[in-house]
Amino acid sequence: MKEIVNYWHVQPRHILHVGAHNAEEYKEYKSQNPETIYWVEANPNKVLELRDKLSTDPINQVFEAAAWSSSGESLDLIIANNSESTSLLEFHEHSKLYPEILEEGRVEVLTKKLDDIFPKEFQPQFINIDIQGAELHALLGADRLLRDCSILYLEVNNRELYTGCPQVNEIDLFLNDYGFVRSFTRWWKNDGWGDAIYIKNDLSENKISFRKLSLRLNNLKWNLIRVFRIAYSLSK
Repeated sequence: MKEIVNYWHVQPRHILHVGAHNAEEYKEYKSQNPETIYWVEANPNKVLELRDKLSTDPINQVFEAAAWSSSGESLDLIIANNSESTSLLEFHEHSKLYPEILEEGRVEVLTKKLDDIFPKEFQPQFINIDIQGAELHALLGADRLLRDCSILYLEVNNRELYTGCPQVNEIDLFLNDYGFVRSFTRWWKNDGWGDAIYIKNDLSENKISFRKLSLRLNNLKWNLIRVFRIAYSLSK
């Protein structure tokens, strides 16, 4: 979040995070002094934990919903034993890459379009979607929200980790129609997934060259840190 604020000078008043999990980003969001942080989570057990954890700060609002392209569908939420890999999509290559991560149960959930969850006056400047391969499905149900949003932070895939999960180029094409360009991508090893930042054209114009250089230097820094950590662990 600090990188995004520093590089694009966006101070989001309203933040939307889809796939809240344990709200690990709360302190980082809070440091930017937003007016509201809306958390969307499909796992009913996680929703209870989140409401208990975040209830002391009135800027937080937690919504139980399985974000999807349509409202009212009944789907199975596949619960993984590490919880972070929980998804509305079946495991595919994920099972080969991470054999230790297993399905431990399923919960029937009702889908809801993001546009249907929030009132028309809600206009988040920053949206983070991390729902394990179902990101494009959620975006398809967020037409109104995307028109007002400035920055998206998405988990993306270039391998079919989950059955039928859209690939990053499909998300690129979809978001281009809303004026977004993918400005930065950080891939996790060669495992077929990573994080991408999408910026509205009016933000990226006149800032691209300096921002791209800064982002590339920052990406190089994180890659060097990862190399040093691996080398250190091998030297023990």
